[in-house]
Amino acid sequence: MFEFRLRSVNHVLDNVKKSIFFSAIGFAFTPTVIAADTLKLTTGEFPPYISSSSQHLGPLSQIVSLSFEELGYQTLIDFNPWNRALKMADKGRVDATYAWSVKADRQAHFLYSKPLFIFEQRAFALSKTQLDVARTASAKSIRLCRPQGYTLQGHSQVLMNSGVAVHFSPPDVATCFNMLKAERVDIVVVDKLEGYSYASKQFKSLDEIKVLDKVFFKYSNHLLVSKQHPKAEKLIEDFNQGLDNLMASGRYQTILSDELGL
Repeated sequence: MFEFRLRSVNHVLDNVKKSIFFSAIGFAFTPTVIAADTLKLTTGEFPPYISSSSQHLGPLSQIVSLSFEELGYQTLIDFNPWNRALKMADKGRVDATYAWSVKADRQAHFLYSKPLFIFEQRAFALSKTQLDVARTASAKSIRLCRPQGYTLQGHSQVLMNSGVAVHFSPPDVATCFNMLKAERVDIVVVDKLEGYSYASKQFKSLDEIKVLDKVFFKYSNHLLVSKQHPKAEKLIEDFNQGLDNLMASGRYQTILSDELGL
């Protein structure tokens, strides 16, 4: 009787161990959503809009977090190189990524939120230089810097197609401004506030540079959720509602005013 019961207990314990083991395996392969109301997000450095060194990780990060909070979600935000961030979202390693412009290849894989912000690309040049950025200017007369991962759009593409510009594509925006300072390029084309953020670090005085009047391109940036995410449509719907609420309450504009002076 004793031996029979001992074997039964051991048998039960073995089954319990197996159950715990397979539960652990199952947990390891569940989606990356940490809890029902907690979302993992990823983004990249895009000062002054998004920055790991800024309060609230930058105004766009604050807007994204508060928009989700409006609908009861909590967010965990991680920073990665931009290409890696997009791949992480595409493979389901995070719930969403921001802030991305509209491109056809991305639209094939992701659902887009309503616009987070409307940006303006402008051309930064040395104050002492005189430039003609018309499409009818002399061939190869403009050395245009736009870093890797930054698509040629709007008037930048016009200058390239017309043969006026020669494109330089270093690894990042900071290198573009270093090249401008060294007179190795004539213009750096980036978002206006982003450009000022980098220029202030590269030049002793912002009087050394100027921003050309022409707007090279206007574009919007968005939060993206992979179409393969099991709750993709729900997340986008909730985020859009939260963003609408944030705008209606005036908090959206307050964030832009406080953080960016807009």
